[in-house]
Amino acid sequence: MTSVGIAFEKGDEVILGEHEDNPTYGKNWSLEMKKYVGKKAKITGKIGTSDIYTYYYVDADQGKWCWRGENMTLVESVTEAIKAPEVYGAKCIKCSEYNNYVLASDNFMCYSCKH
Repeated sequence: MTSVGIAFEKGDEVILGEHEDNPTYGKNWSLEMKKYVGKKAKITGKIGTSDIYTYYYVDADQGKWCWRGENMTLVESVTEAIKAPEVYGAKCIKCSEYNNYVLASDNFMCYSCKH
């Protein structure tokens, strides 16, 4: 079995995530790591790979902890998600008619109800 995560390179920027519990490997987690979850970090080195996890050191904790690649998100991926197209569709607050062609809104009023 090979690692299920993304292969990160030294210098990649990631968002750190909490390790998930695994019946075979446990969580491999310290409560001290919690303060780094959701923070941006740079990969400083690859520690190694088990049959299902790849472990890395990061700069955020000065290389103190082993972080699973499977619980990290590449910053470029996060940036692309933020740039995703805007969501369309809203229900008129007066008549409840749904319009697919307007930006999502909590206070949309259709043309008929405005006039």
